[in-house]
Amino acid sequence: MSDLLFDVPWWLPTVLAITGISLWVSGNRRQNRRLRDGGAVLVLLAVAWSAMSFLVDTAKETCQKQTRQFVQAVVDRKWNTFEELLDPEVRFAFSGSSWRIIGRDTLSRAVQADIGHIGLKTAHLAGMRASQERER
Repeated sequence: MSDLLFDVPWWLPTVLAITGISLWVSGNRRQNRRLRDGGAVLVLLAVAWSAMSFLVDTAKETCQKQTRQFVQAVVDRKWNTFEELLDPEVRFAFSGSSWRIIGRDTLSRAVQADIGHIGLKTAHLAGMRASQERER
């Protein structure tokens, strides 16, 4: 439900605003006060809904923003930011391998060494898909 309130697709308030404008124009031409006021209310609702969606960050949007900050922190070699964004109990493993890194400090040292070794200059995210599940 919070997705529909705070992460609304752009077309939904647009359709609502167009409908409101149409009702307002129709009510104004017919001098029908209820129709005109109803259209104005729909337009105001669409504007308020869009503003709320823009101003409030959902958990998914926060996660995506922090993921971009995480990647940029590695590229810029801002290790304090990198470590702030990592959970202290982070675990990293390759699928199908027994190789693992456990803990923020261990992972941070390994990433710093590897980034220095390969000479990373830039990185970007090719795509990102976030979903939210309830904790059990």
